Amino acid sequence: MVSRDRALVYSEVYSVLSSMSEWYIKAIPAKLYSFVENNRFKEYNPVYDLNIPLTKQKISKGAVSFICMLHYNCWCKSDEEKRSIEKILKHNEQMNRNKYFKYEEELFNKNKTDKNDSNEVEGKSQLEKNVSLTIQKQDGLIERIINFFKGIFKK
Repeated sequence: MVSRDRALVYSEVYSVLSSMSEWYIKAIPAKLYSFVENNRFKEYNPVYDLNIPLTKQKISKGAVSFICMLHYNCWCKSDEEKRSIEKILKHNEQMNRNKYFKYEEELFNKNKTDKNDSNEVEGKSQLEKNVSLTIQKQDGLIERIINFFKGIFKK
């Protein structure tokens, strides 16, 4: 039994394969095709227009990756075609890696900025506490002096 997400991917792949010519299906190992067919989510039968690129349609990344794997391993007719796909995949991997590192860098800088901001806020609040404590102490001292003089004049 496969997970629900995996079954949805297999349903999408199966739908794409069903709309392709027989040559593509026969090029896939029979065990793999039957595995996809038997493990798909049978209530989910998406319809795709093969005249529109799959990436422009509502299809999961997992299904696109699976179809890319089929294309590379089963449908490529020449080594040149495989090298072309490898080049595209390496480019995509590099782009994703760059996005990941950019995201990590932004996250690090944000955390660093947030930490500096919180230190400044903590520093300000500590300073405010010290100032308020000082003022309260002065008020206490002033009140005592005033009370002292009031006490003298009352006598």
